[in-house]
Amino acid sequence: MDAAQLEEKITSLIGLAVLELPSDVVKSLHNTLDKETNTTAKNQLEAIIQNIKLAKTHSIPICQDTGIQIFYINVGIDFPLIGQLSTIITNSVRRATKEVPLRPNTVNPFTNENPGDNAGLSIPWINWKVNDGADLDITVFPKGGGSENVAKLAMLNPGQGMKGMKRFVIDAVMEAGAKPCPPTIVGVGIGGGADICMKIAKEQLLRPIGQRHLNQKIAEI
Repeated sequence: MDAAQLEEKITSLIGLAVLELPSDVVKSLHNTLDKETNTTAKNQLEAIIQNIKLAKTHSIPICQDTGIQIFYINVGIDFPLIGQLSTIITNSVRRATKEVPLRPNTVNPFTNENPGDNAGLSIPWINWKVNDGADLDITVFPKGGGSENVAKLAMLNPGQGMKGMKRFVIDAVMEAGAKPCPPTIVGVGIGGGADICMKIAKEQLLRPIGQRHLNQKIAEI
């Protein structure tokens, strides 16, 4: 595979990420609709499911907020294009912005300038894991700005314990309300420094719905 072919594949992958929800999310929405008894909630869920179908049928992004393009790269040190990956990914984002199309979401926080192509300093953001071998695994994560606007971080006192952690999560969800476009999937990170904790929380949104933590005590929470 050459650089042009890889750029084409990543561009297609970005399109897939904003046009189709993962099957576990769609299944969860249908299951929730089957159990829901509130008329207003049922109407909203039905509208969401219909929106998912229309997006797939007409190749239109599911949401008008197509997010900030985030990538999780797991690459072998011997992958032949490893040195070009950052450039290839950025070019793919620029192409996808025009071809999918994506909404141009990246804005310079100091000048309010929008380049119109979803690229800029450190954007798209790439999370790297480099291993032995020559394989490449790419995950595209177009997390939207609306959900980011209600993200919360707290440094709790040790004495607050698990009760304090639960209280913080519940309060954050209640305060967010409908701002992040319900139904809301919540990613929670606990421990480490502030930056580590937030990174862990965001990565949890990539886990299949219903997948429990490997640690039994944590899973029971």
